[in-house]
Amino acid sequence: TWTIGIVVGLWVGTGDLRSAAFSPVLSSLFAIPLMVWYPLFVAWFGIGMSSKIALGFLGGLFPIALSSIAGTKMLEARYIQYCRSIGATRTQIFAKVLLPLAFPSIAAGLRIGTAIIVICVIFGEMVASTGGIGYWIAYNQALFDAPKVYAGITFSLICVASVDFILRKIEVRFMPVAMR
Repeated sequence: TWTIGIVVGLWVGTGDLRSAAFSPVLSSLFAIPLMVWYPLFVAWFGIGMSSKIALGFLGGLFPIALSSIAGTKMLEARYIQYCRSIGATRTQIFAKVLLPLAFPSIAAGLRIGTAIIVICVIFGEMVASTGGIGYWIAYNQALFDAPKVYAGITFSLICVASVDFILRKIEVRFMPVAMR
């Protein structure tokens, strides 16, 4: 999800026509509640892990892509013009200017998207599954076993917090020096 979301976001964000055409579509699709998609994924992929992966993929794709688009749109055109005037290639402009300056927005999208991915997978397991942390939470909720429900929620939070911590470290490591 991360790679596809970033690639889609950068591709859409670097073209004015693509941005005008696809940004509203991505925003509109993101506005559809993810719970609406899940019955379709169960029908298409079955009750197994594939439907949860598809829901998580879709849930994480939109915030990552939209944040990547926003990061590329924040870049002022004069930076690109300057790079072209000194003879930089498209690859150099992308690697040395666009990606570093868009990285804070991309990293924010990754953190939000990752949290939504975990939410989607746990939701999918709670609704239609025979295993996983979401199933465990739902099963113990039906038994009114609150300590086990809270343990499952705590475990989920620890997973998301761990990924968020790692992403923050990566963000600080790769953020341009001028932006720190």
